[in-house]
Amino acid sequence: RLPTSDPMLLLLAALATTDTTKPPPATIAELEQRITDVLKRTHTPGLSIAIVTRDSVLWAAGLGLADVKAGRPATSKTLFRIGSTSKAFTALAALQLQQEGKLSIEDPLSKYIPEIKFTNRWESTDPVRIVNALEHTTGFDDWAMKEIAFPSQKERPLKDGLDFNPDSRVSRWRPGTRQTYSNSGPPLVAYVLEKVEKKPFEQIIQERLFDPIGMRTATYLYPDTTKAPMTVLYNKDGVTPLPYWYVHERPAGSINASAEDMAQYVRFLLNRGSVNGKPLLPPEAIARAEHSERSSMARSGLPGGYGLHLGTYVDHGYIWSGHDGGVPGGVTNMAYLPNVGIGYSFSTNAATAGFDEINDLVQSFVTRSIPKPEPPPRAPISGTVRNEFLGWYKPDAPRMARFSFAERATGLVHVTADDSSLSVTPVIGKGRRFVAVTGLTLRELTEPVATLAFHHDPENGRADAMEQMGYLLPASYSRISTFRASGEIALVLSWAISTGALILLAAWRLVRFMIGLVTKRARKETATGLFWWPLAAVIALIVAGVAAGTALGDLRLFGRPTIVSVVFFVALIAFAFCSVFGTILAVRHDYLVSPGARRAGFIASALNLVATVYLAATGILGWRPWS
Repeated sequence: RLPTSDPMLLLLAALATTDTTKPPPATIAELEQRITDVLKRTHTPGLSIAIVTRDSVLWAAGLGLADVKAGRPATSKTLFRIGSTSKAFTALAALQLQQEGKLSIEDPLSKYIPEIKFTNRWESTDPVRIVNALEHTTGFDDWAMKEIAFPSQKERPLKDGLDFNPDSRVSRWRPGTRQTYSNSGPPLVAYVLEKVEKKPFEQIIQERLFDPIGMRTATYLYPDTTKAPMTVLYNKDGVTPLPYWYVHERPAGSINASAEDMAQYVRFLLNRGSVNGKPLLPPEAIARAEHSERSSMARSGLPGGYGLHLGTYVDHGYIWSGHDGGVPGGVTNMAYLPNVGIGYSFSTNAATAGFDEINDLVQSFVTRSIPKPEPPPRAPISGTVRNEFLGWYKPDAPRMARFSFAERATGLVHVTADDSSLSVTPVIGKGRRFVAVTGLTLRELTEPVATLAFHHDPENGRADAMEQMGYLLPASYSRISTFRASGEIALVLSWAISTGALILLAAWRLVRFMIGLVTKRARKETATGLFWWPLAAVIALIVAGVAAGTALGDLRLFGRPTIVSVVFFVALIAFAFCSVFGTILAVRHDYLVSPGARRAGFIASALNLVATVYLAATGILGWRPWS
């Protein structure tokens, strides 16, 4: 499972190493021991965990340490940050107000908060609605880096955060269509709630949800540690403490909650909006929160997906609902089986590579005696799919437009089919095989519901589109010609081969230079510009990549002028300079070298120049992350 709702979790999930050969834990004691082993192996100080049914709390506990330096243990009462798992409370409160007739989630945002700026060129016909902000269908980019690193050492009014950078709120496509994760959604809706109820958002959630549910110590604000202990958050080494992140738009991911708090929250969802038989929301409202209705994915016929800050997805053959989350120094997952009546939540106090391994252990424990849903019957691949939808597809719903260059360069997929199955094969990675459920919806062999669908989408500039359900948010694609796909792949491969050859040649020249020093027969080099300029460009690009990888663990490093962000900016400028200058030298100078060597040097620089143009076109070149 690759979580997609948080960039930190993407990296952590990719680093996870799960041993699937062992049987699932049979008891709470065995589960505790195996989780403890993962914490030790991955240098994760502590964890908060709750496993519940509709009727009871099976286990609520803290494992390991909440404070390494003080040796303070984590307990069931220790507060952990739950990150984006916080988002659903905004949606649930909005649904409560809708039940009371105080608003409709179909209302435009501008009806309630006209003073909050955003840009939507379709506003006259397709305004940004409350439901769009809850379903991630506004088309907005995610927060800019400076919003993530908002310089604050205290909680500020919600409107201050919304006014900080309205430029990140621009609809890139017609609202209500493609889904892409944007942390701006919950704060916008939370501000609507403030305007309707005429009280602070935190007070609304406390009165309407936290108190009735029994989340006695949960809070969006920095907690009073004399009443509830709080964990320290740590870097991935599990030793270096991280400062408390004062999220400038708190509804997106600021809640502190204990295992006991989360146990009651999951029970509330399992009981379909009721607490001890008293309904806070009707069951149909909870079901609506768990499923998308307005997105392209929903309209293509897929049954799961991201609803109103909760989602439904397939994992290990079961149909789960829930939401994960992450903040610098902590990750959370909250998941439950609505039809079975069991669920769990866990949070760590470090950016741990063991996230997926812990999740698999907990999942295998809670499902150990629950049969998997039977997959629907297989149908033949329809003639419509074979005749109208096969070919090459490109991803076209990037979370941030500025980073679409990486997704586009590696995200192309090729769709092929025969009468019995369909294959989706990425340029990089392993392909997946699907069988038909209905005419245009398909599933993987062991999946219990359709997770892939095709549809025509000309009104949104996509003649043919494909939606692939993943963890919460879908991957959305549009079809492109074979010629275009082949050309892009050829360019990327040529650049990769050229880069590899330059690195090998650099190693060989270094070896030859060292041999020359030893033997005192160092050779005079000619035409060094043909070699060193494109190599310098490649080195600069590698440095930029290392800086970006470093910031992925803590995006706040990009939101301020830090060594990491400045190195990234300067390295990309250096890449462009070396690419351009190397190409000019290769064209204009008459080197005393063979024509083959000159052509090779020109090709290397020219391919770097193409990469420079591509990075400039996507807005990465010259981008100051802190601006």
